Amino acid sequence: MVFRRFLRDERAQSVVEFGLALPFLVLMSVGTFAVGMIIDRHLTLGQVVRNGGNMYARGVDFSSTQNKQFIIDAATGLDLQLTSGKSAVYFTLLTRVPDDAKCSSGYSQRDCNNNGRIVIAQRYKIGNTTATGMGSRLQSGQNATQFVDKSGNAASEGDHLNHFDLVEAWADNAPSALTNTTTGLQENELIYVVEIVHKPTTISFQGIFAPEYMYARAFF
Repeated sequence: MVFRRFLRDERAQSVVEFGLALPFLVLMSVGTFAVGMIIDRHLTLGQVVRNGGNMYARGVDFSSTQNKQFIIDAATGLDLQLTSGKSAVYFTLLTRVPDDAKCSSGYSQRDCNNNGRIVIAQRYKIGNTTATGMGSRLQSGQNATQFVDKSGNAASEGDHLNHFDLVEAWADNAPSALTNTTTGLQENELIYVVEIVHKPTTISFQGIFAPEYMYARAFF
């Protein structure tokens, strides 16, 4: 009889202990889920820029909506759409302008504005590229969401035919590995860059939350 009463007391104690531990178990479960989601998104971002970079460097034409759709299909879970959504992808061709490049001013020749600089020679875009915080990280300020053509018109894409002279072509946030004049990108050399910016749905619970923006890029 005493033994049965002891067992009942033990069971009641176990229920109380489980009730006390439950909030901490929930916190740990939510934290594990949030971290897992963030890691999964990072892996997807990396896959998108690797696949996109391989295609871009091999000459795939991303002015084609059909080719852009291949990237959209690969970005599962990132809400990447052709001109909207929660992600933006940039295909950028960088080069270094020679130090002695000449540009025309009427009938005379002058030094180009971008001599010696890393500039954007070509760009294609997918997704919500005009939203705040969704611009290319290769440029800073107002130029980060713009592509400027040879006539100075923004919000276009393709070959930047006046990248030797227009300051809007500066890739002023290019990494130091490229900007270094000794070991970086040399005059007239080309490098293909693919970037993706993603704004995840915030997961917030007791201090556990996703970053406001997630970013990945690849160089080819």
